[in-house]
Amino acid sequence: MIVQKFKIYLDNCCYNRPYDDQTQLRIELETKAKLFIQQQIIEDKIFKESFDYTKWQRDLYSDMTVDELFDAASNWKKAVLPQE
Repeated sequence: MIVQKFKIYLDNCCYNRPYDDQTQLRIELETKAKLFIQQQIIEDKIFKESFDYTKWQRDLYSDMTVDELFDAASNWKKAVLPQE
């Protein structure tokens, strides 16, 4: 089995992506990709280094799936931001 290793850089913009307009397909896909990667880190399924984000976030989102995180972010946006 060949294992490829690569680094993924998630800048600050990607952390705000769940709060962007999800009616645009590109934004929705980027949001789901970001949440999927984040979930993999939280579940220790992919390697992480430096700041232990996994440990910090584990208790906060441990009982939520990627879809539940996405829905929670969407609901928060609707509740907090003015409707367009």
